[in-house]
Amino acid sequence: MIVVVTLCFCFFGCRIAGVVFRRVSVAAGGASVVCVAIYRAVQDEEVMALDYPEQARYYELNAEQVDILFLAAWWYNGKPLGIDGEQYRMGTDHEMRMEEMFRAWESEEYRWHEPAHDELLERGLLREEYICRRKIDWVLSETALRAIRDMFRPRVEALDLRPEWAGEGADGPIFGDPNELLLHRKGVEVAAASLGMLAWCAGVEFYPSSGGDGEVADLVIRRRGDWPDWSVEVLTDTHNSAQWTAKWRAYSASDRNVLWVFEDRGTMCRFFNMLSNAGEYSLDGGVFSKPYSNVSAAAVTRKLWRSKSLNEGRGEAGDLAQTITGVFEAGPEVVADWFIEHYDANGKW
Repeated sequence: MIVVVTLCFCFFGCRIAGVVFRRVSVAAGGASVVCVAIYRAVQDEEVMALDYPEQARYYELNAEQVDILFLAAWWYNGKPLGIDGEQYRMGTDHEMRMEEMFRAWESEEYRWHEPAHDELLERGLLREEYICRRKIDWVLSETALRAIRDMFRPRVEALDLRPEWAGEGADGPIFGDPNELLLHRKGVEVAAASLGMLAWCAGVEFYPSSGGDGEVADLVIRRRGDWPDWSVEVLTDTHNSAQWTAKWRAYSASDRNVLWVFEDRGTMCRFFNMLSNAGEYSLDGGVFSKPYSNVSAAAVTRKLWRSKSLNEGRGEAGDLAQTITGVFEAGPEVVADWFIEHYDANGKW
């Protein structure tokens, strides 16, 4: 009997920030018998063969679907994708559709992965969603996040998934909050990139290392000199009023100012209306009225500054409010102006 062994479909390479990641599928008689991933650090040409992750079988994922989830995990961790000589990151650039992301792999092989991508969408592991006004086709579900954690946890260092801000003791492969959905992660990365460029910023700390008094913030922006630090809290519309109230109480008990970054204007208005209706915070002139889409972040911030906490007696200009898209689309000068206006209002600039 003659056994014919053929290459099933792919030997494609991707170059991501100095890393070449290759997958070879070998088939005998049409059935896949070997799936290996080869990681090679370009600097020293060290080659390490990584088996197809056994954990992928539990989620009924084929090799091409593992590739797709790897790309998503890479972007999730704020790692760069290089396309046509340009570097793209979550904190500074729009999310790309999956076909565009494959271009960073120096490969024309998305067409071989498209059926696997379609199946992930059909199964609900991925979904389509608008992020900062752009529709993308690979938003991870909670199940997809679990699959990424299970498959890539043993290979975090080999696959270079650790972001620059994550210490050696931090767990991956999704660093920070491992259950964080893409829209929330986008808000955190965008805020870190935007505020990190401010002249007075001495450093940015990510959850969970952003500990302090009360609630642990998504980000802490360290200030130079004796100025107080800023917390950044990103809130998406979870419909969890108890969690929202707990966050507000924790920050109200702290001396640290907060930049609240919301999913959209509706979430922003509902948050402060909820606090007002619950007696947690007294809004000057009453609650925000619909349509919330007509209420700008600047109007919300000014209203906060005119208001006074029933419990804390805070009357000075304190917190800032913005949306994820607002922070993303604002240039460095605009972001700086938000804080200049804040300190001018208090005579503290």
